[in-house]
Amino acid sequence: MRVRFSDFEYDGITLSSKGLAIVSFDGAQDDDIETDSQRTFNSISLFGGRYQPFITSVFEDRLEVEFSIAKNFCEDNMNNPYFSIQEIEDIQYWLNRPTSHIFKILNEVEYANVYWEGSFNLQWIKMGEDTIGFNATFISNRPYASGNEVLYEKILGGNKELVLPDFSYDEGTITPTVVIELQEGGDLEFINHFNGATTVTKIKGCVSGEIITFDKLMQVSSSIESHDIYNDFNWIFPKIYNLYGNTINTYTANLNCDCKISYNPVRKVTFS
Repeated sequence: MRVRFSDFEYDGITLSSKGLAIVSFDGAQDDDIETDSQRTFNSISLFGGRYQPFITSVFEDRLEVEFSIAKNFCEDNMNNPYFSIQEIEDIQYWLNRPTSHIFKILNEVEYANVYWEGSFNLQWIKMGEDTIGFNATFISNRPYASGNEVLYEKILGGNKELVLPDFSYDEGTITPTVVIELQEGGDLEFINHFNGATTVTKIKGCVSGEIITFDKLMQVSSSIESHDIYNDFNWIFPKIYNLYGNTINTYTANLNCDCKISYNPVRKVTFS
Protein backbone atom coordinates (compact mmCIF):
# COMPACT_ATOMS: atom_id res chain seq x y z
CA MET A 1 0.00 0.00 0.00
CA ARG A 2 1.45 3.36 -1.02
CA VAL A 3 1.04 6.30 1.34
CA ARG A 4 1.58 9.93 0.40
CA PHE A 5 3.48 11.33 3.36
CA SER A 6 7.27 11.41 3.37
CA ASP A 7 8.32 11.42 7.03
CA PHE A 8 6.90 10.54 10.43
CA GLU A 9 7.72 10.77 14.11
CA TYR A 10 7.26 7.84 16.46
CA ASP A 11 7.79 8.28 20.20
CA GLY A 12 9.65 11.53 19.53
CA ILE A 13 12.08 10.06 16.95
CA THR A 14 11.75 10.84 13.24
CA LEU A 15 12.21 8.41 10.38
CA SER A 16 14.49 10.83 8.56
CA SER A 17 16.81 11.19 11.58
CA LYS A 18 17.69 7.53 11.10
CA GLY A 19 18.55 8.07 7.43
CA LEU A 20 15.37 6.30 6.32
CA ALA A 21 12.57 7.15 3.90
CA ILE A 22 9.14 5.87 2.92
CA VAL A 23 9.42 4.08 -0.42
CA SER A 24 7.42 2.04 -2.90
CA PHE A 25 9.02 -1.22 -3.98
CA ASP A 26 8.29 -2.79 -7.37
CA GLY A 27 4.79 -4.18 -7.56
CA ALA A 28 3.32 -1.77 -5.01
CA GLN A 29 -0.21 -0.63 -5.74
CA ASP A 30 -2.01 2.64 -5.14
CA ASP A 31 -4.76 1.31 -2.92
CA ASP A 32 -7.55 3.19 -1.20
CA ILE A 33 -6.85 3.93 2.45
CA GLU A 34 -9.83 4.16 4.78
CA THR A 35 -10.09 7.14 7.09
CA ASP A 36 -10.64 4.87 10.08
CA SER A 37 -12.24 1.60 11.06
CA GLN A 38 -15.81 1.27 9.92
CA ARG A 39 -18.85 1.30 12.18
CA THR A 40 -21.10 -1.70 12.60
CA PHE A 41 -24.76 -0.67 12.95
CA ASN A 42 -27.13 -2.87 14.95
CA SER A 43 -30.83 -2.45 14.24
CA ILE A 44 -34.21 -4.03 14.82
CA SER A 45 -36.82 -4.77 12.18
CA LEU A 46 -40.25 -3.17 12.54
CA PHE A 47 -43.37 -3.19 10.37
CA GLY A 48 -42.35 -6.20 8.34
CA GLY A 49 -38.86 -4.80 7.69
CA ARG A 50 -40.15 -1.49 6.36
CA TYR A 51 -38.40 0.38 9.19
CA GLN A 52 -35.12 -0.75 10.74
CA PRO A 53 -33.94 1.85 13.28
CA PHE A 54 -30.37 1.79 14.56
CA ILE A 55 -30.12 0.61 18.17
CA THR A 56 -26.36 0.82 18.61
CA SER A 57 -23.26 1.44 16.53
CA VAL A 58 -19.77 0.29 17.42
CA PHE A 59 -16.27 0.34 15.94
CA GLU A 60 -15.37 -3.31 15.45
CA ASP A 61 -11.72 -2.81 14.50
CA ARG A 62 -8.84 -0.46 15.12
CA LEU A 63 -7.06 1.51 12.43
CA GLU A 64 -4.22 -0.21 10.54
CA VAL A 65 -2.10 1.08 7.64
CA GLU A 66 0.85 -0.38 5.73
CA PHE A 67 3.84 1.22 4.04
CA SER A 68 7.46 0.38 3.20
CA ILE A 69 10.67 1.96 4.47
CA ALA A 70 14.25 1.79 3.23
CA LYS A 71 17.48 3.78 3.41
CA ASN A 72 17.25 7.29 2.01
CA PHE A 73 19.14 7.27 -1.29
CA CYS A 74 19.32 11.08 -1.22
CA GLU A 75 21.85 10.83 1.59
CA ASP A 76 25.12 8.90 1.81
CA ASN A 77 23.61 5.44 1.46
CA MET A 78 23.34 5.26 -2.34
CA ASN A 79 26.15 2.74 -2.55
CA ASN A 80 25.00 0.79 0.49
CA PRO A 81 21.24 0.16 0.44
CA TYR A 82 21.55 -2.91 2.68
CA PHE A 83 20.81 -3.09 6.39
CA SER A 84 23.28 -4.57 8.85
CA ILE A 85 22.11 -6.79 11.67
CA GLN A 86 22.71 -3.92 14.11
CA GLU A 87 20.59 -1.54 11.97
CA ILE A 88 17.80 -4.11 11.71
CA GLU A 89 17.76 -4.59 15.47
CA ASP A 90 17.72 -0.83 16.07
CA ILE A 91 14.70 -0.31 13.77
CA GLN A 92 12.79 -3.21 15.32
CA TYR A 93 13.67 -1.97 18.82
CA TRP A 94 12.30 1.46 17.89
CA LEU A 95 9.09 0.49 16.08
CA ASN A 96 8.08 -3.05 17.10
CA ARG A 97 7.19 -2.48 20.76
CA PRO A 98 4.66 -4.13 23.09
CA THR A 99 3.28 -0.73 24.16
CA SER A 100 1.55 2.12 22.32
CA HIS A 101 3.35 5.37 21.49
CA ILE A 102 2.45 8.54 19.60
CA PHE A 103 2.76 8.51 15.80
CA LYS A 104 2.75 11.82 13.89
CA ILE A 105 2.91 12.60 10.18
CA LEU A 106 5.46 15.34 9.52
CA ASN A 107 5.83 18.11 6.95
CA GLU A 108 2.14 18.08 6.02
CA VAL A 109 0.09 21.11 7.10
CA GLU A 110 -3.18 19.22 7.42
CA TYR A 111 -1.63 16.84 9.98
CA ALA A 112 -0.02 19.54 12.14
CA ASN A 113 -2.39 18.96 15.07
CA VAL A 114 -3.21 15.28 14.56
CA TYR A 115 -1.65 12.12 15.96
CA TRP A 116 -2.29 8.41 16.40
CA GLU A 117 -1.23 5.96 19.13
CA GLY A 118 -0.10 2.41 18.51
CA SER A 119 2.79 0.15 17.55
CA PHE A 120 4.26 -1.57 14.48
CA ASN A 121 4.70 -5.00 13.02
CA LEU A 122 7.64 -5.30 10.61
CA GLN A 123 8.50 -7.69 7.79
CA TRP A 124 11.94 -7.74 6.22
CA ILE A 125 12.28 -7.17 2.47
CA LYS A 126 15.10 -9.24 1.04
CA MET A 127 17.22 -9.04 -2.09
CA GLY A 128 19.02 -12.35 -2.14
CA GLU A 129 20.55 -12.74 1.29
CA ASP A 130 20.49 -9.02 2.07
CA THR A 131 17.80 -6.92 3.75
CA ILE A 132 16.92 -3.82 1.71
CA GLY A 133 13.86 -2.56 3.58
CA PHE A 134 10.82 -3.28 5.70
CA ASN A 135 7.10 -3.58 5.18
CA ALA A 136 5.72 -1.73 8.22
CA THR A 137 2.16 -2.12 9.52
CA PHE A 138 1.13 0.58 11.97
CA ILE A 139 -1.59 -0.73 14.34
CA SER A 140 -3.45 1.98 16.23
CA ASN A 141 -5.06 1.42 19.62
CA ARG A 142 -8.05 3.45 18.44
CA PRO A 143 -10.28 3.43 15.35
CA TYR A 144 -9.53 7.11 14.68
CA ALA A 145 -6.96 9.86 15.13
CA SER A 146 -6.73 12.32 18.01
CA GLY A 147 -6.15 16.06 18.06
CA ASN A 148 -3.68 17.83 20.30
CA GLU A 149 -4.80 18.33 23.88
CA VAL A 150 -7.30 21.11 24.55
CA LEU A 151 -7.22 22.68 28.04
CA TYR A 152 -9.79 24.91 29.74
CA GLU A 153 -9.42 26.38 33.24
CA LYS A 154 -11.71 28.52 35.36
CA ILE A 155 -12.67 29.23 38.97
CA LEU A 156 -16.16 27.87 39.62
CA GLY A 157 -18.71 28.33 42.36
CA GLY A 158 -21.67 30.64 42.78
CA ASN A 159 -22.92 31.63 39.32
CA LYS A 160 -19.63 31.02 37.50
CA GLU A 161 -19.58 28.75 34.45
CA LEU A 162 -16.93 27.02 32.38
CA VAL A 163 -18.07 26.84 28.76
CA LEU A 164 -16.30 24.14 26.74
CA PRO A 165 -16.86 23.42 23.02
CA ASP A 166 -16.03 19.90 21.83
CA PHE A 167 -13.86 20.13 18.71
CA SER A 168 -14.33 16.43 17.89
CA TYR A 169 -15.62 15.36 14.49
CA ASP A 170 -17.73 12.55 15.95
CA GLU A 171 -20.96 12.40 17.89
CA GLY A 172 -20.93 10.77 21.31
CA THR A 173 -19.05 11.33 24.55
CA ILE A 174 -15.45 11.82 25.64
CA THR A 175 -14.15 11.18 29.15
CA PRO A 176 -11.85 14.16 29.85
CA THR A 177 -9.28 14.64 32.57
CA VAL A 178 -10.77 16.94 35.20
CA VAL A 179 -8.75 18.38 38.09
CA ILE A 180 -10.70 20.24 40.79
CA GLU A 181 -8.93 22.09 43.60
CA LEU A 182 -11.40 22.90 46.38
CA GLN A 183 -11.36 26.35 47.96
CA GLU A 184 -13.95 25.36 50.54
CA GLY A 185 -15.14 22.14 52.14
CA GLY A 186 -18.43 20.29 51.70
CA ASP A 187 -20.18 17.83 49.42
CA LEU A 188 -19.07 18.60 45.88
CA GLU A 189 -21.50 18.63 42.95
CA PHE A 190 -19.84 19.12 39.58
CA ILE A 191 -22.51 19.58 36.92
CA ASN A 192 -22.50 19.39 33.12
CA HIS A 193 -25.35 21.23 31.39
CA PHE A 194 -25.82 19.98 27.82
CA ASN A 195 -28.75 19.97 25.41
CA GLY A 196 -31.28 20.80 28.11
CA ALA A 197 -30.14 18.03 30.47
CA THR A 198 -27.77 17.92 33.45
CA THR A 199 -25.29 15.28 34.57
CA VAL A 200 -24.08 15.53 38.16
CA THR A 201 -20.81 14.17 39.52
CA LYS A 202 -20.91 14.04 43.34
CA ILE A 203 -18.21 13.54 45.96
CA LYS A 204 -19.05 13.84 49.64
CA GLY A 205 -16.81 15.05 52.44
CA CYS A 206 -14.39 17.30 50.54
CA VAL A 207 -12.12 19.71 52.44
CA SER A 208 -10.58 23.04 51.48
CA GLY A 209 -7.31 22.61 49.57
CA GLU A 210 -8.15 19.07 48.47
CA ILE A 211 -7.44 18.21 44.83
CA ILE A 212 -9.81 15.76 43.14
CA THR A 213 -8.68 14.22 39.85
CA PHE A 214 -10.83 12.34 37.33
CA ASP A 215 -8.68 11.04 34.48
CA LYS A 216 -9.55 10.01 30.94
CA LEU A 217 -9.14 6.32 31.81
CA MET A 218 -11.94 6.67 34.38
CA GLN A 219 -9.80 6.71 37.50
CA VAL A 220 -10.60 8.97 40.45
CA SER A 221 -8.18 10.11 43.15
CA SER A 222 -7.81 12.61 45.98
CA SER A 223 -4.77 14.46 47.30
CA ILE A 224 -6.05 13.68 50.82
CA GLU A 225 -5.07 10.08 51.60
CA SER A 226 -7.57 9.81 54.44
CA HIS A 227 -10.50 10.68 52.14
CA ASP A 228 -12.34 7.44 51.32
CA ILE A 229 -13.19 8.78 47.89
CA TYR A 230 -14.36 5.46 46.47
CA ASN A 231 -17.24 5.36 48.96
CA ASP A 232 -17.97 9.09 48.73
CA PHE A 233 -18.12 9.16 44.89
CA ASN A 234 -21.39 8.54 43.02
CA TRP A 235 -19.36 6.97 40.16
CA ILE A 236 -20.69 9.31 37.50
CA PHE A 237 -17.57 10.54 35.73
CA PRO A 238 -17.54 13.96 34.05
CA LYS A 239 -18.19 13.72 30.30
CA ILE A 240 -17.97 15.91 27.23
CA TYR A 241 -21.01 15.50 24.97
CA ASN A 242 -21.27 16.01 21.24
CA LEU A 243 -24.28 16.11 18.94
CA TYR A 244 -24.08 17.25 15.35
CA GLY A 245 -24.60 21.02 15.47
CA ASN A 246 -24.48 21.11 19.27
CA THR A 247 -21.07 20.78 20.92
CA ILE A 248 -21.21 23.31 23.79
CA ASN A 249 -20.81 21.83 27.29
CA THR A 250 -21.33 24.14 30.28
CA TYR A 251 -19.95 23.16 33.69
CA THR A 252 -20.84 24.53 37.13
CA ALA A 253 -19.99 23.58 40.70
CA ASN A 254 -21.76 24.14 43.99
CA LEU A 255 -18.48 24.77 45.85
CA ASN A 256 -15.82 27.36 45.14
CA CYS A 257 -13.01 25.62 43.29
CA ASP A 258 -10.40 25.90 40.58
CA CYS A 259 -11.31 23.60 37.68
CA LYS A 260 -9.13 22.35 34.81
CA ILE A 261 -10.59 20.22 32.01
CA SER A 262 -8.42 18.71 29.28
CA TYR A 263 -9.25 16.37 26.41
CA ASN A 264 -8.08 15.23 22.99
CA PRO A 265 -10.65 15.77 20.21
CA VAL A 266 -11.58 12.91 17.90
CA ARG A 267 -10.23 13.59 14.40
CA LYS A 268 -11.63 11.78 11.35
CA VAL A 269 -8.84 12.34 8.85
CA THR A 270 -7.43 10.24 6.03
CA PHE A 271 -4.24 8.39 6.91
CA SER A 272 -2.41 8.73 3.60
